[in-house]
Amino acid sequence: MGLLAIFERLTANFLVAGTYENADRLVRDGSIRSIVFAEHPLVLSVLLVCAMPFVSQALPWHWLRFAAYVVIVASVLSTNSRGALVLLATWALLRITVRFSALRTGFTRVLKVTVGLGAAVAFYALLLGSGSEQLESSTAVDASAEYRSTLYSFAVRSLFEQPFGWGISGLPEGTYLAASLFGPLDVAKTVDSELALTVFDFGWIGLVTFLALGFGLVQPQRLASTYGQAAFLVTASGLYLALHAWVGLGTLWWLLIGLTFGAQHTKSPSGRLVQIHSKKLQTRSL
Repeated sequence: MGLLAIFERLTANFLVAGTYENADRLVRDGSIRSIVFAEHPLVLSVLLVCAMPFVSQALPWHWLRFAAYVVIVASVLSTNSRGALVLLATWALLRITVRFSALRTGFTRVLKVTVGLGAAVAFYALLLGSGSEQLESSTAVDASAEYRSTLYSFAVRSLFEQPFGWGISGLPEGTYLAASLFGPLDVAKTVDSELALTVFDFGWIGLVTFLALGFGLVQPQRLASTYGQAAFLVTASGLYLALHAWVGLGTLWWLLIGLTFGAQHTKSPSGRLVQIHSKKLQTRSL
């Protein structure tokens, strides 16, 4: 998938031509955003980032691992996903920390505190109304970045207007409109965040559940495992991508979470299966 993504970017042609709706949205800064056979360039970028933790265990030779890392980074660049690049940097930091067991516990504590304080500051800022409900950017790229804060501003507003959310059917169309130079944008049609989507659907219960899941993954033993790293990366991508809105990502997300938590219970069949599989991969990598 990575090689095909790079091929699409270099040739400036989609492998499946003429089948995409709103093809103009697959172009950024004058270059196409690789999609290959995924549902969206962002979906492809998350799948590629999720593959990073498995490289060292799946490939036996160092030169082959290095080549795989280069291909994945280049293919993520081909999708033109800024969020995926942040995830790559986050994974690299995790990878370095995991190698030093003495730092592992301290790092996860710092990460938890940082995530908690960051979430509190962001929530407090939006609560005070710093999140604008109007986009002022005149270019599509800048407006897309600006829309993120607007989206979360409406999500905070929804928490107080609908404490238990709008229900599983989602936010009704026409409820929240963001003014822009491109015309009014209906938030219900463009929720580019799993966290915001969860808040709209389930209110405070959804917010607490999503944050609890994130903190549950930030444990030394879970971040040290391949499945845990991959699950954390996919979950973190939920800050800028609606995970369960995409069939492939939603399925992968819950599978990785199940494997991560199941591996902690050695008495369960799933836990033993995960541990056996992990040992086989580690033996092969050695």
